[in-house]
Amino acid sequence: MLFYVGLVWLLVQLAVQRRISPWRPVMVVLGTAATAVSLDLLPLGALFFAAALFPPTRPAARPLDAPCPCAAPGPTGTPPPRVTP
Repeated sequence: MLFYVGLVWLLVQLAVQRRISPWRPVMVVLGTAATAVSLDLLPLGALFFAAALFPPTRPAARPLDAPCPCAAPGPTGTPPPRVTP
């Protein structure tokens, strides 16, 4: 039971930080509740867990304070040349 509490706790923290959708912790709770009601509902609980833990369709946005990877210095320590259109 402690595993599910920790899983929901981590997902709630990610949802509060807006890194994942807020429905993902709800799906984990529903999956846990479905399997707790009856083991006959184990496939339904597995679908809830799969929906909650499936990777998002779009990548996470780069934080605004992170440096642009295109401006990384080259192997000699000099910045890459600028390309102008």
